[in-house]
Amino acid sequence: MKIFRDEGAQAVPLGYLIAFIISMMLLVTTVLSYQAMVAGTARLGYADIGNDVAGTIVDMCLATATNGNGTVSRTIEIPLQVGGDPYVIKTENYPGTSTQAILITARGAKVYVPLNNIDQGISIEGEVPSGSGRVIVEYDIAAGKINITSPRR
Repeated sequence: MKIFRDEGAQAVPLGYLIAFIISMMLLVTTVLSYQAMVAGTARLGYADIGNDVAGTIVDMCLATATNGNGTVSRTIEIPLQVGGDPYVIKTENYPGTSTQAILITARGAKVYVPLNNIDQGISIEGEVPSGSGRVIVEYDIAAGKINITSPRR
């Protein structure tokens, strides 16, 4: 009958259970926080790449005569992946406006970098996957057209 009255050992398993639950809650919170931090950091990386491409386009437009002839091209080195994911650089209008923009997309994330200082008469077209490691920006001055492409292999 001593077994039914002895309650001394119940606190040990209950203590382990409570410690396990608290540890699991802390682990889940840490993992979710890490994933959010990585996603935010990747968006900043996409914005940096978009700013580099947009800055190159603006520099090319400002440095060339608008009534000139010929082409100007520049190659930009880009990382193959950001946050462990490949991405695509393309041109598109900024949402809700007619302003041209550089759009970086990867795993559902979209980052727009508007090209506010570009004359509306200059068309910008192209799409480049990150796997090439380079973006070629080519400006045909007479045609008023800028193409972004990947290097030919």
